Amino acid sequence: MAGAFLSKRLIFRAVELDDEPFLGELLGDSENFAQSAPVLMIPPGSKGAKEGRERLENAVMGAIVCLRQPAGQSGKPVPIGLILMNGDPPQLAHHRRIEMGISLARSQQGKGYGSETIGFALRWAFQHANYHKVSLAVFEHNPNAARLYEKLGFVLEGRRREHVWREGRYWDQMDMSMLAGEWQEKYGDRKIPGNDSEK
Repeated sequence: MAGAFLSKRLIFRAVELDDEPFLGELLGDSENFAQSAPVLMIPPGSKGAKEGRERLENAVMGAIVCLRQPAGQSGKPVPIGLILMNGDPPQLAHHRRIEMGISLARSQQGKGYGSETIGFALRWAFQHANYHKVSLAVFEHNPNAARLYEKLGFVLEGRRREHVWREGRYWDQMDMSMLAGEWQEKYGDRKIPGNDSEK
C-alpha cells in the first residue's frame, strides 16, 4: 500500500506535529496562500500552523507533499506543500463527492509538482476511495490554476460572480469538477499524472 502514496517525484505522507514550522511558513506566505484559499490575510502565528495541522489530520485525506530523495540518498523527505480532501457529512456521504485543495510553496511552483499532486489526488479518490466526483474551486485572480485544472480534465460547473474580495476588488470563483467516468476515459490505462508506475 505504500506505493499508493508515491508518485514519480513526490511522497504524500501524514502530517506530524513537527510539520507545524513548515505549515507556518506555507500558510504565512499570505500572497501565495490567497491563490488557493479566500481567507482574510492576517499575520501568521503558531496558532495558525497548529490549526492547519489539525485540518489536515481531520480531513478525509490530508497529506504533506514532499520531494522524494534521489536514489541512493537517505534522509527525511523535504516538504513542499499540502493537499486537503474533504467529503460530505455522513448523511450525504452516499453521493460519493469530495472537494480538493492544494497549496505548494511558491519556490516549488512551475515545476510540474502541482500536476503530479493533482494526479495523485485523483487516482486516490477514484481508484482507492471509490469517490464518484472530485470538485475544487479556483479564483479569477489565479488564471494559471484554472488553465492547469482544465488541461488535466476538470470541467467548469459554474461561476460565482464577484464571490471573493482580494486587493481592493471582488473576483469570481469558478467551480470545477471531474467525474470518475471522465477520469477513466481521459487516463484509463495511459499514464496518469502522479502515477507511481511512472518511476
